[in-house]
Amino acid sequence: MKRHGLYSLFISLGLFSLVDASVLDPMGYANGSLENFSEGSVSSHHSVSIGTIFTPMPTDVMSDTLIDYSTMTTILETAVLYTGSSTRRRASYKRANLGSRLRNRIGHTSPYRLEGNKVLFSAFNAEYKEQLSEYRQEMEDISQQIKITSLPRNEQLAYWLNLHNIVMLDVIAQNYPVRTPRDIKPLGEGETLHDAKMINIEGHDLSLRDIREKIVFTHWKDPKTIYGFFYGDLGSPSLQKSAFNSANLSELLQFSAEEFTNSLRSISQRGETIFISHLYLEAAPYYFPNFQMDIRPHLRTYLRDDVAVILDKGRQIKIDKYVTDVADISGGLGKQLSSGSSTVQRFDENGLTTRGFIQDEFFAELIEKREELRRQGLLRRGTVIIEDIETESLSVEEIE
Repeated sequence: MKRHGLYSLFISLGLFSLVDASVLDPMGYANGSLENFSEGSVSSHHSVSIGTIFTPMPTDVMSDTLIDYSTMTTILETAVLYTGSSTRRRASYKRANLGSRLRNRIGHTSPYRLEGNKVLFSAFNAEYKEQLSEYRQEMEDISQQIKITSLPRNEQLAYWLNLHNIVMLDVIAQNYPVRTPRDIKPLGEGETLHDAKMINIEGHDLSLRDIREKIVFTHWKDPKTIYGFFYGDLGSPSLQKSAFNSANLSELLQFSAEEFTNSLRSISQRGETIFISHLYLEAAPYYFPNFQMDIRPHLRTYLRDDVAVILDKGRQIKIDKYVTDVADISGGLGKQLSSGSSTVQRFDENGLTTRGFIQDEFFAELIEKREELRRQGLLRRGTVIIEDIETESLSVEEIE
């Protein structure tokens, strides 16, 4: 078994370990990967320095090394609240309560606030945040032990998705409470969240946007990759309760794609116009160059019949306003326990604090959403547990 270093502990086990693919599959699957994501062509306007540096090596010279992300899955299982499928009904308008000022006390007001998974940022204590930062740093440091572009292609993609998302989690956690993550300046000044060069891989400074556009969108031709990135806000694809790895990659991206595309934050109709997420515009140069023509078949790939009917009427497609509020349960207000001052915080065995009244209000709305999903017959669909995907029939596929 090849090991390139065992890192410091997040809980009582190792952060992650590198293992030979022929010896151990990191997430306990009997045999390697599902669908492999083929290499896409790189057009001239995509050929930028970062994209060139991190071009995947040819298949015949790739290693068979895998990375174990079981600890990242532990983090996500603790930090992410699964909310189920979209009901495709806008949440009701919220009014100020408890005699408090509108923006200061009522949490999320977006009609999309019950869509997409939420991160329990308001429950993270100082120790939890410190451990999150340590994990993020060691995810970067793994590039000092191996050359990322030498990994199997699915393994590379899993690494870039996980790295992007753990950095996003860490930066928001360290700056929380925050209402709008995209306005954070991680380096204290200069560029904001998506463009700050705050990640160092193999000696190269990268931003979150670099990972998405210059590496993944440039070198992977399947637009399903769009749904693997968490942007930290309500308009984003959901952060799932499992880390990506070469075995679950296709299934987990498919699950994320179906949840997002069938939600209001992805597509809606107002009058005679179809509105879709701004995220598709970001990905357009890579996946949808003829936007009006290319985006429709992509969406049809994932839409349920009752949602796809929106596209059947040939309406013009426009970009919707993007919802930038943080994807938490309190609207970026932190822990609000009462209309006055906070009480003493209590911690559970995971280092998470108990919730307050704004969070209780959110959970009450979530219970109502669950009943609506039941009425629509979507509750079964919405409660699929990603970790329980059947894997007995999987076989190893060579990455092309």
